[in-house]
Amino acid sequence: MDLAAPEALAPTRFAAQIRATPTSVALVAPDVTLTYAQLHERIDAMASRLLAEGVDDTTCVGLALDRTSHLVTALWACLRLGVPYVPLDPSYPRGRLDHMVRDAGVGLLVADDVGLASLDAWTGLPVLDPDGPERSSWSPPLEGRPASSRSGVRAGDLAYVIYTSGSTGPPKGVQVDQGNLAHFLAAMGAAVRPAPSGAGVFLASTTLSFDPSVVELVWSLTTGFTVVLSPSLAGPAAHRASLGTLIERHGVTHAQLTPSRARVLLADDDERRALGRLDQLFVGGEVLTPGLAADLLAAGVGTVTNLYGPTETTVWAFAHHVTGDPAAVRAAGSVPVGGPLPGYTHRIVDAEGASVADGRVGELWIGGAGVTRGYRNRPAHDAGPFVDDASLGGAYRTGDLTRAEPGGVVFVGRTDDQVKVDGYRIELGEVERGLAGSPGTAQVVVAARGAPHARLVAYVVPAGDAPRDRDAMLRSLREHGAASLPGYMLPTALVRVDAFELTPSGKVDRARLPDPDVATDVLADVLADAGSHADPPTGRAPDRRPRTGDLDEVRATLAVWWADLLGRHRVRTEEDFFDLGGDSTLAVRLLARVQRSWGIRLGLATLVAAPTPQLLAEVVVRAAGAGGGGAVATPAGASCLVPFAGPAAPVWGDTHGAADRNGRGRRPLVVVHGSGGNVLNLTAMARHLGEMRPFVGVQARGVDGVSEPDPSIEAMTERYIDELVAYQPDGPYLLGGYSGGGVVAIEMARRLQLRGAYVPVVLLFDSYPPGQDQPGLPGKLGNVVRSVRHHGVPAVARSLAVILRRRMSGEVVADARALGYGDVTELGLATVDGHFNRLVARHQPVPVDVRTVLFRAEIIQASLPPVREWRRLLTRPPEVRTVPGHHYSMFDPAHAGALAAAVEDVLASADPD
Repeated sequence: MDLAAPEALAPTRFAAQIRATPTSVALVAPDVTLTYAQLHERIDAMASRLLAEGVDDTTCVGLALDRTSHLVTALWACLRLGVPYVPLDPSYPRGRLDHMVRDAGVGLLVADDVGLASLDAWTGLPVLDPDGPERSSWSPPLEGRPASSRSGVRAGDLAYVIYTSGSTGPPKGVQVDQGNLAHFLAAMGAAVRPAPSGAGVFLASTTLSFDPSVVELVWSLTTGFTVVLSPSLAGPAAHRASLGTLIERHGVTHAQLTPSRARVLLADDDERRALGRLDQLFVGGEVLTPGLAADLLAAGVGTVTNLYGPTETTVWAFAHHVTGDPAAVRAAGSVPVGGPLPGYTHRIVDAEGASVADGRVGELWIGGAGVTRGYRNRPAHDAGPFVDDASLGGAYRTGDLTRAEPGGVVFVGRTDDQVKVDGYRIELGEVERGLAGSPGTAQVVVAARGAPHARLVAYVVPAGDAPRDRDAMLRSLREHGAASLPGYMLPTALVRVDAFELTPSGKVDRARLPDPDVATDVLADVLADAGSHADPPTGRAPDRRPRTGDLDEVRATLAVWWADLLGRHRVRTEEDFFDLGGDSTLAVRLLARVQRSWGIRLGLATLVAAPTPQLLAEVVVRAAGAGGGGAVATPAGASCLVPFAGPAAPVWGDTHGAADRNGRGRRPLVVVHGSGGNVLNLTAMARHLGEMRPFVGVQARGVDGVSEPDPSIEAMTERYIDELVAYQPDGPYLLGGYSGGGVVAIEMARRLQLRGAYVPVVLLFDSYPPGQDQPGLPGKLGNVVRSVRHHGVPAVARSLAVILRRRMSGEVVADARALGYGDVTELGLATVDGHFNRLVARHQPVPVDVRTVLFRAEIIQASLPPVREWRRLLTRPPEVRTVPGHHYSMFDPAHAGALAAAVEDVLASADPD
């Protein structure tokens, strides 16, 4: 059917239904019950009154009405006349309503006593009272308005202007025309599973200001349902009834709820029992978790249908039916939003607009006749989300991150609902899904709180078996989330709430989440864990020196330093340095405080194995007991290998079959340091990759400020190979190297091959062959000239701008003494950097036949050569993959997830076992 044809439009569909079932009950409202014929008569009368007020297709009619039959008749009168309606929910704040009226250009208000009470600040607009005397007895034909006004409704006429949540600024009015609406009415039937007998009874409980109300008040009446209109709390007390009461009283077969509202009903025994009478429950507007879907099925709902769709594409665009065993549903990782409804098309794209492969995360674009004409009075805003796409035609960029799986499209998060916590970009929706179903919790909402250093706060509605102690509850929540979330995505604070405040549309009102209690003194809170007392933090190390034999005192002091360096209100003794945003620069400063205060020198890699105040305190006390003042916790003979913690990381040193031990069959990736010799910059990627396979960094000798650096690349690689074979006796060996470390990794591969070992691949992380990065000013100028010749002026200028910004911002300290801690561990970094560069410059490589993959940063390094320059080291050129960031930021938390995914994509084929 041509959706622009008159017979496809909403007024014509409704007219056909009236003719087919005139005596069937159409509407059960708090004030009256009406058949289809009776409802038609009331709509006629309202349309006559609107025409008498002079409305036409250029007039927006504001509907500020209580939930009575007048709401339905006014809405349908506007649709019949081709006059756009603007929902004005009386429960909304007056400021918001005022903005909507002015922005939409409302020319007439239809308002009853409840609506007028919310609009008394507005003047100058004519008001039509639906309870007032009728102006005319005119009755229009079923198919449209009278001939004196227009010949009929057209697809291009606006049907309604509905305002979005305004989470990214003032609410925007989405303009939905009659053609968009016709498309949705034709598509929605594919999502419905009919009642066993008859047309069914649909419960209409959604506010008119939330576009799913179109399903309940428009689509349902064009398909023969009886609509049961739920009352509002603002109307007469005699009209009020719970949703459960309405379901049981009227035999409701179909209903539509947000997940938040469904949880509220499940918590009440009577409401839960009523939900079990439904043949089908549509759930949308928020993420449907497997736990909630399972609870609804366990309550007796026949089919739970997960619906998805932005307002800008007209109500719902995707659907997925959930049925079957609740236990199996609960065990699923996620509930898809499914596939597109008929007539909708979609693509999942990357940042450049290219389609991504199945299983990859990207932004969802939706096409089809449901894509609306844009925002009211905001043409500049249309240019971003509304696009012309070669394959979709007119399309809407949803801003939703999704991936395609065998069961359908899965919602991952929002591109604009990201928060940045200590350098990590985090999708709050992903965190909430990872925490859902935690023991002792009925519902979890996560928010970022605090400035300038935000932290993740979990707001929890406790279940009956919840721990009484808040800290115990937080520990339980974090333990549950750790099964699917990296540590930096786990909340560090928890607020218990009895229930969440909901918006009028039934979603959690995030603006009304309470602020967490941050008044408790940070050190007092730490010492409550430690069972000791100390002075409050001052932003520097305490003046007195805690006794290194006193574990509690050392632990408490370290927690204070943690909070100071990381800019936190408080840090508990079990919180992870890297989860809270720690990096190699802050690690240097932390360990410098340890040496300055207690005379104990710790290698940087110590923080990999002891990343919490509790664990590091044990290291400090143990070192003090073993060596007294000036003790070194990382002796000169210590291994250069630094295994990073992670759920997939086994201990390889005492087994020939770690793959058998953890059942994963995945061998570790071993990555050699860059020129600075330090591996802490790999931490974020290591933790992402550690969820899939073990990860080991190789740190240079000399970084600890004690051991002597290796005298040559040959000696270095022999040492690293010996330690690697002791750690992992059997191949295959998966190797990698960052920056100049790529040269070492390739040499390790050559020497391992000479020993008869198999090296499937060497990963080069923005590496370059020897001789490309010359020292001194003449050498650097030569690098720039070569790079301009190879890469062009714009690319090199962008790279140099990054370096200049880092120097000016203090991210790079040319003289390590500028850190202000004197002759301590960090001086080893500068020594190793210069020494390593000299070793690489003297190295005479022997070409090796090995597969290599070069992960080249999107913002190229100024000295990075063309691929052909690798022929000095490799008999075949490296494969090149571009990853986000620049040479210095590619491992940062913001990019580490994407990099880890690209790495595992390569390793999965190189390590098939």
